[in-house]
Amino acid sequence: MTKTPFRMGNAALLSVAIVQILPGCSAASTDPGKPQDPMALVSGDGSGGAGTGGGSSIFQVAPPVGTNTSAINPNLGVGEPMGSCNPKLIGVVRDFNSATSPVNPNPDFESFEGMGITAGLVKPVLGADGAPVYQDPQPPGNVQLTSAANFALWYNKNHPAKATIQLDLDNPLPSASIKKSVDPATGATTYESTSFFPVDGLGTQAEDLPYTDDLVPPNVHNYHFTFELNTKFIYKPGQVFTFFGDDDLWVFIDKKLAVDVGGLHGQALGSITLDTLGLVAGKEYELSVFHAERHTDQSNFKATTNITFSNCEPLIR
Repeated sequence: MTKTPFRMGNAALLSVAIVQILPGCSAASTDPGKPQDPMALVSGDGSGGAGTGGGSSIFQVAPPVGTNTSAINPNLGVGEPMGSCNPKLIGVVRDFNSATSPVNPNPDFESFEGMGITAGLVKPVLGADGAPVYQDPQPPGNVQLTSAANFALWYNKNHPAKATIQLDLDNPLPSASIKKSVDPATGATTYESTSFFPVDGLGTQAEDLPYTDDLVPPNVHNYHFTFELNTKFIYKPGQVFTFFGDDDLWVFIDKKLAVDVGGLHGQALGSITLDTLGLVAGKEYELSVFHAERHTDQSNFKATTNITFSNCEPLIR
């Protein structure tokens, strides 16, 4: 299926910036090799509604042996070992079938066309379960979601185990085609892929219709999925987080919406200077990224930031 010209070459480019550890995006499309064995997640209770922000963390993670929990050090990060910590950027990919699938179709995927950024699809604060919440009423004019019930499935912790896969940005599935680089001048780390198909050949792709890219000859890919990444960081003045791409992408900092690039759209820029959020220097905060790939026929991912993450272990809801 071909997207309208509004989707700027049908690219699904996600771009985010992070100094020292960063998710990256975009490059030439290539047909990835056989994916490595995924790590399926054990689902939990996915109930929850609108939250109020702040409060205790909903992530389940124990600090590693030998951690320093007696004080917050802006140069180390809460929960880091006394010497060093390698933050874990491990997120969750949830696979979906398209609206036209003969088995378990989801009407939010492969059904809408790109009409530009649609802000306001989600509420400004994460729900009690740590996931974005459908905004009711939806923004007027440009319909991009079918219902609150269908949207609640996107990042639901009770997603079927066979369609729930972990993605480690530092040790990615081969089909994600993620390349990591560090800017020697700034120390910023970038994770980049111009063929971002982390669940090719996995999940429920066999139940869906075959969808191909725009290469000649075409390659069949799994285009319909969401990606969630949860992290923690120590705030320091001057930190910036930037997104450039498509499709839907929302970034929440301290459970509050900071970047809103929702809907199907061409490559679009979303950026936040953390100095504008009223954060306290030296304090640890949560940062959550929610992305969706909903339409053929390209998928790109790029992320970059000067934020230093502090979670030594993965944060999985």
